[in-house]
Amino acid sequence: MHLCACGCGSKVPIPLGPAGWSVRERDGKPTVWPSIGNGQLPCRSHYIITDGKIHWAPSMSAAQAVTALQYDHRRREAYYRTPRWWIRVWKTVLGWIGLG
Repeated sequence: MHLCACGCGSKVPIPLGPAGWSVRERDGKPTVWPSIGNGQLPCRSHYIITDGKIHWAPSMSAAQAVTALQYDHRRREAYYRTPRWWIRVWKTVLGWIGLG
């Protein structure tokens, strides 16, 4: 959870994990991926955080916000539907061929 970058004071949840957003830190500065779209908030902010800097993207329309939420939902469903053992096998195979 973080405060919206636009300064409106809204709390913005970003669920972290393999089926959500990722946060990396370099020299004490965060990078958050993918973009953060607040299409359901009054400010409708949309931005990416890279090395602690805000990079603004076009505001999201209501339709774009719904589409993004549906995409996030499908991505989470697909991740949790995939058997974990299969992912371990795939990573092992990639390691064997030098791509892991």
